[in-house]
This record gives sequence, C-alpha cells and structure tokens, in this order.
Amino acid sequence: MGNEWPLDEATLSVLLDRPGASKHWVVKSPTNELLGLCATYTIPAGETLIGSLAILLVQPSHRNLGIGLSLHDVAVRNLSSVPGISSMHLGSIFPRFFPGVPVELPTKDQNWFAHRGTALFVIA
Repeated sequence: MGNEWPLDEATLSVLLDRPGASKHWVVKSPTNELLGLCATYTIPAGETLIGSLAILLVQPSHRNLGIGLSLHDVAVRNLSSVPGISSMHLGSIFPRFFPGVPVELPTKDQNWFAHRGTALFVIA
C-alpha cells in the first residue's frame, strides 16, 4: 500500500478478513492488475449496526475513469441494504488504520468524498 501505509500482503489480508462483518470489492484490469479496492465493515453499536466504508483506493494512473465512483456506489448500496444499519461513516473504527480521509490527500481528492454525500471525517 505504498510508503505511507507500509502493510505487507499477509497483514492486510488479516485486517480485511472479518467473516460476517466485512465485504470488499475490487476492480482488476484484463491482465489481473489491481486497479481499485473498496473495503466495508459493519460494526455493532448496541442494538444497531454502523456501516463503515473503510478503504477506497484507486491506482493513480486509473483515476477519473469511474472506478472509484463505481466502487463507492456499490459499497453504499450494499451497506444501505444491511438489516440493522443505523448510520454509515467514511473511515473505520476497526481496522483503525483508516479513521477517515487522510489529511495529506490533495484537497481535490478530499472534495471527491465530500461531493459523494458521505460524512467526511478528516483526522489531523
């Protein structure tokens, strides 16, 4: 995941795999290159659940092609259909490595999320 989030494949796999509480989507190229990743979780909150769009990443070389928008829309649609969801958040309580949109992202990338109607939590 680059120098900013130095996670090896095995560690990322363990964090992503939460049976019954996680659902993820990927977009791959015809040559099987990972172009985009979206990870979602449901988190118990008393009698209800919180939907969490924890990760939305698109390869820089493939941005502005609709990959991120498609992943975002599928994730929100899926989370909205889960029984017991009381709210949805951008970022995650678990895993905590993405508590919101990173502040070091360019403003245009932060605004992309704001224009999707997603609650924007930027952690300084």
